Amino acid sequence: MAVVDALRPHSPLGALVVTTPQAVSVGDVRRELTFCRKVGLRVIGLVENMSGFVCPHCSECTNVFSKGGGEELARHAGVPFLGSVPLDPELTRSLEDGRDFIQDFPDSPAFPALSSIAQKILSETPAGLS
Repeated sequence: MAVVDALRPHSPLGALVVTTPQAVSVGDVRRELTFCRKVGLRVIGLVENMSGFVCPHCSECTNVFSKGGGEELARHAGVPFLGSVPLDPELTRSLEDGRDFIQDFPDSPAFPALSSIAQKILSETPAGLS
């Protein structure tokens, strides 16, 4: 509550909410969505992170945890579902090393997911702020 109050003078555009597909995470995020409604913070959208693992050798996607929990929650809560991001060890390494993932790994399975999510967020940004 204190963080939202501290941000109000800066007119935040809203909250970007991230979950993983597991039921425990989806439950936590459901409470976050309720919090956003109570404090009047617009939800820009919901992203499902760690949504499958794409094998770097054969490109087959394996749902390590589960799948679709974020999308189902977004539909149920009436907020935009922005997309799913697969697990990608290269993304983790590039972030830890401070490298530009988008530039270094354009062929990664996470790249199109992240790019699509970013485009959806930018399309919701009011003119003059992007």
